[in-house]
Amino acid sequence: MGDIGVPPRRERGGTWTALGLALGVVTLLNAPRNGQGDFRRDELECEEAVAHLERCCGELPPERVSCEFGERDCDSSEEDCGCSGSNYVFPDLHGDTADCLRQRSCDELRAAGTCAVALDPNGGAIRCQ
Repeated sequence: MGDIGVPPRRERGGTWTALGLALGVVTLLNAPRNGQGDFRRDELECEEAVAHLERCCGELPPERVSCEFGERDCDSSEEDCGCSGSNYVFPDLHGDTADCLRQRSCDELRAAGTCAVALDPNGGAIRCQ
């Protein structure tokens, strides 16, 4: 049997399709996120630490860790803010804590009780030593 009903393959279209796909991916990765621009390094480090914790400990409650950096403008007249000027909110796991969590083995995290704290929605701050 032959290639009846199958249109011939166009070689040039594949190059343009691949180029278009690559440009789309680059555009999405560089697109502003909620008006804040690119991902910050501490956000990515937090996401990596959470991914490692979940590989070792199981799925964390969704509200357990926030890896978002945020900035909100407020003034002292806002009761819930209590600040003047800009108020920054940093990822829950950042700096040395994120680095430590990413470097520990799963056995070390379990033995230190880090998994139990991370899985408990009311467990307090996730620490690493």
